[in-house]
Amino acid sequence: MEKNLVLTFTTDADKTYSLSIAEPIEGLTKEVVLEHANRLIASQVMMPSAGQPVELKSAKYVERNVVEIF
Repeated sequence: MEKNLVLTFTTDADKTYSLSIAEPIEGLTKEVVLEHANRLIASQVMMPSAGQPVELKSAKYVERNVVEIF
């Protein structure tokens, strides 16, 4: 089963931008996620076409079960 941490940001263009992180650490708290998301925002290393991220809107674990046929 594949597991990702999906962070959704609001941008300065009033749009949303999602960042998916593969194989995240289990049991992250809201405080830890907010701290690191705010560091990402402040560093301005993300340059999506939706605009510069300015605020973390949501964070969630997403699991995907992939079954190969061949």
